[in-house]
Amino acid sequence: MTEGLETVTKLWVLPNNGAPTKNVLEEELRDFLKTPSHPRVEISVFHPKTLWKNLIRALKKSETENLPDLVQIRGTWTGTLASLGLLQELQEPEFLKQLPLFHPAALPSCTLGASQGRLFALPWMMGLRHLFYRKDILKTFGLDPKKDLGTWEGFVEACRHIKKSCTPGSSLFPLAFPGCRETLTLADLAPCVWGFCGDFVHPQEHRSLLYRKETRRGFAAYLHLIVEGIQPLFGLGGLPYGNFFQGNFAFSLSGEIPKKTSLNPRHPDFCPAVPKNLGLAPYPLPSPNPTPLLEVQCLALVKKASTPSNALELLKVLLSPRMQNRYPQTLGRLPCLRESLAGELDRKPELQTIFQASIGRARSLPNFVASGAVEKIIEEALENILKAILKKEYSEKLLERELLHASAEIDYVVSLYD
Repeated sequence: MTEGLETVTKLWVLPNNGAPTKNVLEEELRDFLKTPSHPRVEISVFHPKTLWKNLIRALKKSETENLPDLVQIRGTWTGTLASLGLLQELQEPEFLKQLPLFHPAALPSCTLGASQGRLFALPWMMGLRHLFYRKDILKTFGLDPKKDLGTWEGFVEACRHIKKSCTPGSSLFPLAFPGCRETLTLADLAPCVWGFCGDFVHPQEHRSLLYRKETRRGFAAYLHLIVEGIQPLFGLGGLPYGNFFQGNFAFSLSGEIPKKTSLNPRHPDFCPAVPKNLGLAPYPLPSPNPTPLLEVQCLALVKKASTPSNALELLKVLLSPRMQNRYPQTLGRLPCLRESLAGELDRKPELQTIFQASIGRARSLPNFVASGAVEKIIEEALENILKAILKKEYSEKLLERELLHASAEIDYVVSLYD
């Protein structure tokens, strides 16, 4: 993109649960941006739903001027956006040589389908979901983290105990929504669905598995947290009591440790009681098939970028060891470079123990030619279900109907990519 005589490289990124993403990224890129030889970078932050729509809309209308040069994407999007011709294949030898430097669990999210070797993105940051808890709150309610939080069933009973014991009108709640909005994503449901031996799509044929009773059990187990008021639903807007790190919740199932934002004493949302009493435990997985979730965020070059050489240079900077040692940690996520990850885990022994115990069993969300579209279909179904819960119209029949409808839509969409 060129404004007058000035070249501008457009970078689109995803938000990070209330963190000032644009300001943080501009600060991290300050040394790069102040060098006269480097172009100006225009950073735009979009909610995942909006970013996806903007990319697809520009692609359909061939509006290359409305596309970014470099974009942050979910690992589930890579195969779909690559198959649609939006992403530039990374064939540069320097990138291919660098692949062993990244944690191997992050790499399947970067190709045109997890089983194919064509590289269309590089891993930027990742998160292994775990359980945050407040030690003081658990002590008040007579709960033992080691005894009561080891399984999904024990965790749910602990949540019920806290909810039952809270006085009417209390601003303390058992479980926070993972983000800053009352929405659910595929990532929120995945550990529970996998734990009950369900799945979203067949690993090879990619046909929908939402109709299976095991999958439905996994959905129902998580959704009942909301139905019962354990994870309170106030109105599908901004959360009136904030998130776990603002002090009104006993638990959070998340993959982020925001030490430089919500846990920073200078941050406006800082609550002293949270860092003082912060506990960390493995995700309380359902016992039939305990499978942790590894979330991967990638960076990709847009095929019809207006400033391809500048975008390539910016990509190298964002994936440099210096940036990997700083930016993901600022947002509470984990770096993908092996060396940076090892250093971060060494600084957080409690997290290192959980990571090492979980990474061998962890799964990423599926990445194949239609996975981005499949994710959108399932998340639209989840939005419909949340609206039904809010109106007190939720039932097992409604869940079954939504999943069957989504299943048929997924099979149709997947057939278009065959």
